[in-house]
Formats: sequence, C-alpha cells, structure tokens
Amino acid sequence: MQSTTTRFALLLALLLSFNACKKAQNDTEKTAQTDSAQVEAATVASAEVEVSDDLRKLIGSSEGLFRGVSLGDALADVKAKEKLEQFEKSDSHVGYSFEYPNLESADILYFHNKTGQINKIDVDLYLNDKKSLEKFNRELTDYFTQRFGKVTQQGKEMTWQAANTHLVMKDVTKGTNYGLKLTFTPAETPTTAKR
Repeated sequence: MQSTTTRFALLLALLLSFNACKKAQNDTEKTAQTDSAQVEAATVASAEVEVSDDLRKLIGSSEGLFRGVSLGDALADVKAKEKLEQFEKSDSHVGYSFEYPNLESADILYFHNKTGQINKIDVDLYLNDKKSLEKFNRELTDYFTQRFGKVTQQGKEMTWQAANTHLVMKDVTKGTNYGLKLTFTPAETPTTAKR
C-alpha cells in the first residue's frame, strides 16, 4: 500500500510540475504577444505622425536627411535642391533662411569639407513664445523618432543615433528668446548643439 501511495504522490507531483510548466509557458507566450502588440502599436502610432504645414516647410522633402540633403552630398547638389533664400556663404558653409507668416524664422547652415561634401547641417529655429516652442519640440521629436528610432533626453537636449547620423536637438531658449537648434553630424563624430 505504501508503494501505491508513493506512486500516487509521485504522479500527483509530476502532474503539478507539468501544469506549472505549462502555465509558465502560457504566461511567457502572453507576455510575448503583449510585447509584440505594444511594439506593433508603437510602430503604427509612429507611422501616423502628422506633419503640420509649419513642420513641412522646415523639413522640406522627406528624401535625404533634411530638406532633401544628406551628409556627404556635394555642395553643388545642395545649391540645386535648396529653394530658400541664401543669406550667407563662406569657405566652410552656405546658409539659407526663411520666415513663417507669424515672423518666426529658421536659418539652415550646410557645412562642407574642402572637397565640397556636406559634413554637418545646423538648423536654428527662432520662435515667438513658449507655446510655439512646445509645439515644434513635440512635432520634431515625434518626426525624428519615427525616422531615426529611440530618442535619448538629457536636460534640454534630445539625441537620436541612426545608422550614419547623429542628431542633437536642443532647446536654446534664453529669457524671452525662444528657440531650438538641430545639429546633424556623421554618426562617428557626435556633436553637442550649441547656440
């Protein structure tokens, strides 16, 4: 009788172990399904980032890195693509500018090396007030997170690291002078945005 009781206890322990393993496997599958659904939902949400008219005017063509221009492009190609008013030209860069109807503005500087290839893009966005700053900050964050993936924030500075590009967006507001600065550099030489 003792051997029947031992066998029964052993069988019961085996069944309970099997049931616990099956439950753990089901929990893992449910977690994996939930994680997958969250990633899928985040992907769908990022694909649905709306681009306002103001943001579209700033970022221009969705081709290239910014305004149809990529790091490594020839300066001559930038001059052919860029339709904004050129306000500055030097041995190291060429600058373009535009103004929104509400008198906010942007300066875009394309820096190039001695062979005429773009090696850095700086964008200075001059804004009227905190509300506008928050709007552009939110829209640019959503847009660049969709394009480049995970963003890292440290204080007023946000950073994206894509395959070939390092992007820093910084709130450079001083007093009532509101602004954002974007700096695009090659991934191997990250640069902190400064004003």
